[in-house]
Amino acid sequence: MPSAVVDLASTGSTNPLQLVTNNLTVMYNEMIRANSNVYDFMGNPYLEGTSDTNENTGPGAPERGSHTSVHTWVGDPRQPNQEDLGNFYSAGRDPLFYSHHANVDRMWTLWQYFLPSNKVPDKRITDPDFLNAAFLFYDENAQLVRVTVKDCLDNLRMGYEFERIDLLWLDYRPPPQTSRARVTRVGKSAATMPKIEFPITLDKIVRVLVPKTKKGKADELLVFENITVDTTKFLKFDVFVNDEDDNVFELDKASFAGTYAQVPHKTTNTTVTTSIRLKLTELYEDMDVADDDTVLVTLVPRHHGPGVTIGGIKIIEDTKKATKPSSGFSGNHSCADFDISAGYLTRTDDDALALEFSGNPCSAALDIGASNLHGDDGATSNPIVGKYPASEGCQTRRTGWLEDDDQEGWIPPPRAQQDRLLEGDVQAAQRKKQVPRRADAAEDPCRQDATTLAV
Repeated sequence: MPSAVVDLASTGSTNPLQLVTNNLTVMYNEMIRANSNVYDFMGNPYLEGTSDTNENTGPGAPERGSHTSVHTWVGDPRQPNQEDLGNFYSAGRDPLFYSHHANVDRMWTLWQYFLPSNKVPDKRITDPDFLNAAFLFYDENAQLVRVTVKDCLDNLRMGYEFERIDLLWLDYRPPPQTSRARVTRVGKSAATMPKIEFPITLDKIVRVLVPKTKKGKADELLVFENITVDTTKFLKFDVFVNDEDDNVFELDKASFAGTYAQVPHKTTNTTVTTSIRLKLTELYEDMDVADDDTVLVTLVPRHHGPGVTIGGIKIIEDTKKATKPSSGFSGNHSCADFDISAGYLTRTDDDALALEFSGNPCSAALDIGASNLHGDDGATSNPIVGKYPASEGCQTRRTGWLEDDDQEGWIPPPRAQQDRLLEGDVQAAQRKKQVPRRADAAEDPCRQDATTLAV
């Protein structure tokens, strides 16, 4: 078969360039733009004993986005139920099933450890119901083994890591909306919009004026409540806020807020009720909403016919701010002006701590000698030693590093920054196989260069 560009947006566009830009937009949106906390990305808890006739508290952004789109795109439309990959019951038969879900695991790893953390600073799920959930498998010796979720959270512990490639979607933030768009939008005021009565059936494009919590570019969430779906059908709709041109084939614009989609599957009851929420903070930054009391929400169904009803749409304030998960670090340093609040600790697994910091704020060289890092639980990592050069503005964090006291090797910043390092054994660092994560400190004006080092 000839090669083809996957349609992660399920728009039906036949323009190859538009497909590519839509795909990049989908990935940027679900990996960076639309998540307020870890559950927005991972999906909300779905506990043992929950009936499929009860409310499903909501799938995560990748599950209801690119993951589902690949299932339906690969599924055969000539088959009664889009077998194999296009239906829940038959998806495992498709040779692509394994590699598709291995890539989902890769997306999880990228989001957890490598993507900017100022968007969602605390990306850990600590609920024991999640960590201790167990599955039974037969191993290579045909022995039945029990594996828990917490055993599988670190791919390095399982002996593999994902190939490092350029992430073309990483900086694919859509261009800001033009000021002209607001003039156009004024014409779609409450006086000209038809009155919408909930629940609404999503069998055509629907537009709803939704009140904001306050004027300005606030931290707000767009919430869709009581979404009732027919589980036997492929269903998908896209959400736009203050869309300026109503071109339903284009997602690469500031107004695109997110997606809901599902793979068809058979359940005891053919309908299920769920909800989703979409973060609006960055979307507001990219358009002029300072004087708006309401925003215009446009829902574009990508499926045919009925199958989705929505019980309500509202905007709420994002009040649950993520907090730094640890109290900082202690140790000796030679610069009196060094502010230890610039760094903090996060536990990465049972054996290691990670120090996230925003660089050397000192005007003189910083020497951390025999420092011990302390977590909130009182655990202490190995002492570390390391030197940082004098401050050079934003470039400081691109030089210098820390070394374990066990002399196993230097731990450098990400590969793109290794050419700026002043000293150390890069080969030893590569052998160490614990590549540090990127991090963004929200309060740091040079946040795009901030780095996390594992120690």
